[in-house]
Amino acid sequence: MAEGWTLETLKEHLTAKIDGLEKYTTDLSAAAKEAISAAMTASEKAILKAEVSADKRAEASNEIRAAMIDQQKFFANREQTEFRLGAIDIKLGELERTIAASGGKAQGFSSLAGIISQVIAAVVGGVAVYVALRG
Repeated sequence: MAEGWTLETLKEHLTAKIDGLEKYTTDLSAAAKEAISAAMTASEKAILKAEVSADKRAEASNEIRAAMIDQQKFFANREQTEFRLGAIDIKLGELERTIAASGGKAQGFSSLAGIISQVIAAVVGGVAVYVALRG
């Protein structure tokens, strides 16, 4: 090759380069296959972890939903609350009429103490119903 290139020397040179290139691409192909295999394995592991995590979230969500349903079973509904508040209003009206109709001071004081205790009980009951409705 010191003298120059001939068709024969050029052919030999190019054939050697092509053979070397084929070996290089074969090595590269094996490395690419290994990299793809490693990526697929990592991807499968990540998918499994994501599925487990999603299942755990779904279980937690179902537990919260069940707890809320259980809680709602014990809440007073609107009809019950209005009925009870109506009964309290009726009792307060009766107490007011009793106070107005009561005669003497002694009887008035004892009636007043009874009325106050009934009003307090009615107010506490009303607050309890209100709190139950507001949740």
